[in-house]
Parts: sequence; C-alpha cells; structure tokens
Amino acid sequence: MKNTVLFIFFAGTIGLSAQDLGPFSVSVGGGVTPVTAGLADRLSTGWHISLGGGFNFSHNFGLNLEYMYSGLGVKRATLQELQAPAGNARIWSITLNPIIRFRSEEDRFVPYITGGGGYYRRTVEFTEPTTALTNIFDPWWGWIGPVPVASNNVLGRVSRGGGGFNAGAGFAVRLGDGNTKFFAESRYHYADMQGMITRIVPVTVGLRW
Repeated sequence: MKNTVLFIFFAGTIGLSAQDLGPFSVSVGGGVTPVTAGLADRLSTGWHISLGGGFNFSHNFGLNLEYMYSGLGVKRATLQELQAPAGNARIWSITLNPIIRFRSEEDRFVPYITGGGGYYRRTVEFTEPTTALTNIFDPWWGWIGPVPVASNNVLGRVSRGGGGFNAGAGFAVRLGDGNTKFFAESRYHYADMQGMITRIVPVTVGLRW
C-alpha cells in the first residue's frame, strides 16, 4: 500500500512538471481592500498583503494555505463620535482554500475560481499624537542622547476573532517559459467575529511559482 501511494505521488509530480506546474506552489501578492456593508460606515478602504503556499493535486485542482494582513483606516465620523483624535484598524486571517483552474488552449492564460475558510481577527485602535524620547547613536558623532520623536499614544483597543469564509475568481498568466506566473484576483471575505460581522473584498495582484 505504501509503495502504491509513493508511486501515485511521484507519477503525479512528473505529470505536473511536464505541464510547467510543479507539485507545490508559493504565492505573494498585495493590493487594495475595500470594506463593504455595515462596516463601511466606520472603517475606510485600505491595503493588504498575502502569502500562500500549497499542493497541486493535478493541473486543474490545488489546495492553498494563505495568510493575509489588511491595514484599514477609521472614518472621521467614527472618530468624532468616540471623541478620539485618530485611529487605525487591521485584519489578519489564515485560511485553507481549494483552487480550480480552467485551462486555455495555449496554457498561458488560465482563469480560476477559489474559496475556502479559516480564522479571522480584527483589531481597531484609537490613538492620539504624542512625542517620545528615543536614544540616538550616530556612527560619526557617537551618542547624541534622548531626542523627541513623533509617536502615537494608544487610547483604546478592541480585538475580536472568529471563523469565516471567502470565495472569488481570478486569472494567472505564465511569464516566459518558466514556472513564474502573474495573477490577479478578487475575493469576498465574510467573518463572524463574536457577533460583529466583517465583510471585505480584497483585489490582489502578485506572483505565483
């Protein structure tokens, strides 16, 4: 039984390599993160980065584990309501996402659909500008001493986490004759964080190997 499993694995690996798609994949990307539904009344559009890796069971089907971090702003109306000078928000997630690819005739442009689920966590901070003393050492002049620098004093922080899911579509374009691909995609993310619903629609561009 063990030999049979190893044979199937290596046979699949050879078949994938012949099609310019290895058994494992790695991706890095980033882009814009629009906020939707009720959360859009309090938070503003931000940015995100994503890192992923997974296994390709065949040329058409794979499974990816992905980490995504989004930085968002807090709307002025929300700050005024809470009487906070400034604020920021962030969302990170770890999700497991199947991917289904639809091959084109030339295999250079490949559309796909993907989606899955995992854990999401959102943190919102309210801050005020301040200054902090920092010791500065210059390699030419030596130790200069405490110097006031701009900083933020955290007035309050709210963090919530919970399960969620995502679904979306995109395309990949093979660059040259190697295994490097440019991809672009958009996905809808929904997470229930202890009764606080989060909905975002990140648009991502990046590279996949």
